[in-house]
Amino acid sequence: MMERKGLFVKGIAFCLLLAMCVSVLSWNEAEAASKPKKPSFTVTKRARTTATIKIKKKDKVTVYHVFVKKGKKGKYRLWTFSFKRTFKIKKLKPGSEYYVKIRACRTRGLSIKKSKFSGAKKIKKYKKASPKATPKPTTDPSVQPSPDPSDSTTQEKYAQEVLALANEERAKEGLPPLALDQKLCEAAAIRAGEIVEQFSHTRPDGTNCFTVFQQNGINYRAAGENIAAGQSTPAAVMDSWMHSEGHRANIMSSEFGKLGVGFVRAPQGYQYYWVQMFTD
Repeated sequence: MMERKGLFVKGIAFCLLLAMCVSVLSWNEAEAASKPKKPSFTVTKRARTTATIKIKKKDKVTVYHVFVKKGKKGKYRLWTFSFKRTFKIKKLKPGSEYYVKIRACRTRGLSIKKSKFSGAKKIKKYKKASPKATPKPTTDPSVQPSPDPSDSTTQEKYAQEVLALANEERAKEGLPPLALDQKLCEAAAIRAGEIVEQFSHTRPDGTNCFTVFQQNGINYRAAGENIAAGQSTPAAVMDSWMHSEGHRANIMSSEFGKLGVGFVRAPQGYQYYWVQMFTD
């Protein structure tokens, strides 16, 4: 019974869709009788599993049929249809390239007129942004996340504020102050870009966070990392870290003498992303 019910619901959905195609029309007979012009379009964006298509407006069209093939040797098949000129092709595989062509359809009642197919356009493979492209604290931090603020003076100011707040807390316990280290700041900036993509002490490539030290020529005997997201100021992020036992332990550790600070502001997720990296 459940299987039959599923088929019945699908049948209803198809009928409603066909009814919608018919009901939105209000063109005269001459327009309905002629074939629509061959469409032209551009692929404006390739994301991980989607591609955005924008069709140039030429005449009145009811629906666009979108045919896609995987690779040069694949076969075109109807992938989706769209009532809009800008839409997304979904369920693409990141490591594959595709080719797409489109035809326009004009309907009136049960009459359907189809255009010739457009020229084929290539949808390139998805390319993941490299973590190495993450800027350093002394440059404009403009990886995939859109940093704000963007000038090096503010980045340095944020690092100095976090350092000062950390040293205030250490002084209360009679601990020596940490020193801000440029190479550690560079490593922390890379990690700040990475935690936007994957909020973890494991890097996007599957290695642990401390492999970034090798990347920046940093030698150490003892090391630690604090990460945070969502706090908009150095004071707010330090308050969060100091109220977390594990993060506080890193800030107050007598084994550490150097500190690096990284910060990125991203348009998605928690927006504000912070990293502290410690070494002896």
